Amino acid sequence: MTPPEVSDHDVDLPDDTGDEEYNALIAEWLPFLFDRYDPRLVYFQAGVDALKEDSFGRLGMTRGGLLTRNHMVFNQCISRDVPLVITMGGRVPSQRFTGWAFAQPINS
Repeated sequence: MTPPEVSDHDVDLPDDTGDEEYNALIAEWLPFLFDRYDPRLVYFQAGVDALKEDSFGRLGMTRGGLLTRNHMVFNQCISRDVPLVITMGGRVPSQRFTGWAFAQPINS
């Protein structure tokens, strides 16, 4: 297996990190990154592998936690008048869940 790529701002999270801890970090990092890089366009990979029920990821988030994450990203872009491109990712555990997973960024 190939080791993961290293970025300029990697944030290590313990397994089963939940909504509160994850979104607190997002709330801290988003303004910092927007201020530092002043983006003209944001690509948001709105994946669902952070969900507890996603077998691919290792975090412990809920659907509500992901919606909060999405809103934080959207609000940052809206408040700074930055266009946003949303892509999806993650593996979902069931057909029933698939619809929600791929609709959640749109419904946010």
